[in-house]
Amino acid sequence: MARHCSICLHPKREAIDTAIVNGEVYRDIARQFSGITKDSVGRHKGHIPATMLLGQAAQEAAHGLSLVERVRALEGEAKALGKRAEASGDLKTALSAIRELLRIFELTGRLAGDLSGDTPTVNLMFGQEWTEMRSKILRALAPHPDARLAVVHALGGDRLSA
Repeated sequence: MARHCSICLHPKREAIDTAIVNGEVYRDIARQFSGITKDSVGRHKGHIPATMLLGQAAQEAAHGLSLVERVRALEGEAKALGKRAEASGDLKTALSAIRELLRIFELTGRLAGDLSGDTPTVNLMFGQEWTEMRSKILRALAPHPDARLAVVHALGGDRLSA
């Protein structure tokens, strides 16, 4: 006979569900409520109503929007300060405002998913150094046709001259 979930039957199930959805540590949840273990909390996670999980996702999305709104408000303040500094002839402060705007634009790009990292992607297949290196490798392998062919295939096959 199948066992019943101790948390589904628990009188404080709703509070336990909320703690799980909020990301609390299972061991801490088990300490807060009598009659449950961290293992039972882990097993119960699959029993949480989908509506409750969707509610959590909506809260996280709303927090993201408010973060974007706050960044945009900072952008407006930086622009206003920059204009005031420029109008008063304080070019050093105006330049600082421009630097801050750049940082705000970078943050906005990251929040929007437009910027994934700080380093650009470089395609080595078209660089002069790669072309020279490729030629040296293929020349060195000329006396070993099987090895040369294996390297050509490993490095991109049809894009290299064998």
